[in-house]
Amino acid sequence: MFAPPILLHNPKHWDAVIGGMHEVAQGARGTARKVFHDAPYTVAGKTGTAQVVGIAQNEKYDAAKLSERQRDHGLFIAFAPVENPKIAIAVIVENGNSGSGAAAPVARKVLDAWLLGQTSTVAETPTTAETPAASATVAPPENGAGE
Repeated sequence: MFAPPILLHNPKHWDAVIGGMHEVAQGARGTARKVFHDAPYTVAGKTGTAQVVGIAQNEKYDAAKLSERQRDHGLFIAFAPVENPKIAIAVIVENGNSGSGAAAPVARKVLDAWLLGQTSTVAETPTTAETPAASATVAPPENGAGE
């Protein structure tokens, strides 16, 4: 079946993509809603995972049965604020299992630092058997670069 090309210059298409990304981060059913529900700015984002090891077609993925280095990578991309973007970010947490559980919390710390001037440590993200620790110090931009 042939699909017509997507015209990227059509604002309606952009509105649909940005609206969907905003729902991911701050919508009632978004996969990253728990991370951004109380953010004082609007966020558009997308969670994801990257498979590390191959799994047979009839098998199910079970992180508990894999060594940590074989677990999926957690991914999250975002920009904020939605109405007038000041920052775009891509986070990959190696063997983090999920974008919403591992990568989105790191992105939240970076966005808070950039947009609100809040310095924090990303290692505050809890470590579980399913989510390895992430560690980084995040500081706001110097000389008002984020404004």
